[in-house]
Amino acid sequence: MPPLGSSPSYLVRVLPLSLKPLVLDGSLSPKDCFLLSELSFHVLIGLKSNTPSRADHYKDLTRDFLYALLTKTYRATLENLMNTEGGGLIEVCLNEEGKESYSTLHNSSKQYRLVPRLREELKKGQIYHHLITDKLQLKRHNRWREKCNNALYDKYPWLQEEMSKYSLLSYDTHGSQRFIDDAYDRLEFRGKHLTSSQYHFLKHHHQELDKSINHFKSASRVSYKHGRVFHPLAHCNREFRYFVRTHEGESFAEVDLNAAQFAFLAQLLGIVYLYNIEENYYEQFLTHLGEPIDLCTIAQRDGLIERQLGAYFNTVFNSDLYTELGVLQNSDHYSINSTHVLEKNERDAVKQAAIADLLYAYDSNSKVEHADFENDHGVNGALFRNYPLVLKLLQNIKQESPPKKRSSQLAILLQSAEGYFFHRVLAPAVKEQFPTLPFFVVHDAIYVPASKREEMQALAARTLEKHLGWPGRWKTSDLRPPTPLR
Repeated sequence: MPPLGSSPSYLVRVLPLSLKPLVLDGSLSPKDCFLLSELSFHVLIGLKSNTPSRADHYKDLTRDFLYALLTKTYRATLENLMNTEGGGLIEVCLNEEGKESYSTLHNSSKQYRLVPRLREELKKGQIYHHLITDKLQLKRHNRWREKCNNALYDKYPWLQEEMSKYSLLSYDTHGSQRFIDDAYDRLEFRGKHLTSSQYHFLKHHHQELDKSINHFKSASRVSYKHGRVFHPLAHCNREFRYFVRTHEGESFAEVDLNAAQFAFLAQLLGIVYLYNIEENYYEQFLTHLGEPIDLCTIAQRDGLIERQLGAYFNTVFNSDLYTELGVLQNSDHYSINSTHVLEKNERDAVKQAAIADLLYAYDSNSKVEHADFENDHGVNGALFRNYPLVLKLLQNIKQESPPKKRSSQLAILLQSAEGYFFHRVLAPAVKEQFPTLPFFVVHDAIYVPASKREEMQALAARTLEKHLGWPGRWKTSDLRPPTPLR
């Protein structure tokens, strides 16, 4: 990764509004502001999650992070912020013995958060957008990000190769800034009122993309978890991808796999069948996720199980699963053309229910073992009546999962299978056929210059067929300008 020395001369950061006077009069140092902004951003991230209580969680801060960003005097910075007049600005997590949570035995970091009154300000949208301009603080920040990225690339060399494609991109900074300004002037984003925290995230994503694409020529911060790669173009609101261009000014198009999570669920079903897995699903699946599998061959066999699996595979890869589930919710038999698709609003509702209820619902033991799926007039009942082996696998995985995380292991498995294909199979195939082509991957979609979308769709189908035995259903779509710009 190239050095991050040519970065913009500021960082957009967020702080509780009541701290603005302390910033302006110099009472809070650049180090203070940086640490407070990290904890403030942690609150906003929590508010965006499916469990808003995360906004009150402590944030892990390792000694290495604190030393790199706050220098060897980081303890003094922490002490000053915890003991500021008026009850302090931050607090540390204490264990049952009333001591700080750091553990050298278990290699766990200390955990910090803003004090309650400051967290409440952020929750209410009382936000101050602070620009960090201190050159030393910016340099320390860039060095830390570079160190983290390089450590990840040393562990996963293929990831550095994929992220190098950032050097082939350009970013329309002025157009993106106009989009943000328009949203602010209208106080509207995606048809709803623009909140202070949403406005901050727009500014944050904009700056990360500008830094990564126009200044660093590489992703400013990359992480890899459970098969998924997170980088600025994956983190940002989808509207910002419209402003990404090739160096020649060409816009990008999205090529994505239809019902991707259910396609990789088909892969897991095939692994169960081939290896006769009846327990320890999680561990055994991860062992075989990278292996190519011919689901089409399984579907053509004559056994009862194979025919049922084949029916599911055929629907997922050749038809539209969400349409079928929508039709079957209130019926146990039907006649449907393979090209038929529900109206968009109805299909979107079925898709949301299928992903939420079938894959990621946090079922209790009682529901897992005794639910009345026979009379269920929703996606659970539709799957049970027509693909009982599929539902049985989902329930078996959930029963083996920790009680409070019934669906977390399933999510990890599907994301791992999806990530392996897109990053370890498809991305190398793209590089081999189009060595100089700019592209980037966001979970279950690959983005390429618009003129290459048909070729990419064909390549993706061929690659998936080699990997799973079925080409699947891929669709392409142009990236459209965000609403305020239309």
